[in-house]
Amino acid sequence: RYHLRSGMFRVDVDAFDAHLRRAEALEGTEALVEYERALELYRGDLLGNEPYEWADAYRREYQRRFLAAAHRAAGVALDCRDTGKAMEFYQAILARDPIDEEAARGLMRCYEKLGDANGARKVYKVLCESLRRELEDEKAQPLPETTALLQEFIREPKGS
Repeated sequence: RYHLRSGMFRVDVDAFDAHLRRAEALEGTEALVEYERALELYRGDLLGNEPYEWADAYRREYQRRFLAAAHRAAGVALDCRDTGKAMEFYQAILARDPIDEEAARGLMRCYEKLGDANGARKVYKVLCESLRRELEDEKAQPLPETTALLQEFIREPKGS
């Protein structure tokens, strides 16, 4: 048997958790910096290239933590009026979970804030394609609130 003494080495999982703890205790741009540091450490699933069954539960838990932290970070970025940073967080979520409609709606709202209705359309289109692919259902559609959000953005101005 082997025993590893904690404190003798650094592990990215420990650093990830520490940054998230600090982010949770802070507000505004200080929290945003900690979220960024944590999410930069997450470059892929825990032991993602290893076939260890015992790691599956840990892998799923860190995926969940990453996605939850990225959602919170996007919200903090929006509170700080940093639309570009919020977009990066939403894109990171969608890169790992392409059918996360909450992230897709957040990204669509960011494009709308920038006056880019085509950007919002593209996000919606990719979401539709992802839902059909991931769910293996050619008729799969986004939730009604996602479709309504897109319609709101592309609706022609009244009086024209």
